[in-house]
Amino acid sequence: ELGFKAHPLAPCVVIMYETINGVPDAFSGLVCVETDDLLGGGIGSKYLSAIESLRKTYTFGKWKVLQETSTEYGGRTLKQLPDYSFHISMTRYLREKAKEIKLERGRGKDPKALANAGEITQMRGVNGKLNWASREGMPQGAGDASLLSSTLPTPTVKDLQEANAALK
Repeated sequence: ELGFKAHPLAPCVVIMYETINGVPDAFSGLVCVETDDLLGGGIGSKYLSAIESLRKTYTFGKWKVLQETSTEYGGRTLKQLPDYSFHISMTRYLREKAKEIKLERGRGKDPKALANAGEITQMRGVNGKLNWASREGMPQGAGDASLLSSTLPTPTVKDLQEANAALK
């Protein structure tokens, strides 16, 4: 009813086309839905009118203009820069969600010792968080995530220490 069309490959994304500067069917905006969060942007008058209609119809818990302030969305901290590019950070996500592997006192004395079952479980958790963050917006962590993954299913104490270092 507002003029959005479902994206053919991404069911949680709706897109809008309109005439912009005399160009018919120009892409004018999109809205991404993730659980109970929306993220969108656009430039056309039809798009802006549709967004205004949504804001009048629904009560949103928060509404942020990313050129003015950063916000959290799907585990990422987003901020739009003056040149319209974006700064995306996963730091908060990793700080809050990923926990260092707890090593018992004295475990570090033998870096070649194999990890115990509890440490392996913790290693899988750290690895999962690093892999997700690397895929979603922190590509600089991909190397660490890949190397740490290769140590499973038999990581050593040294591998556990390297996993902890990768979180920092």
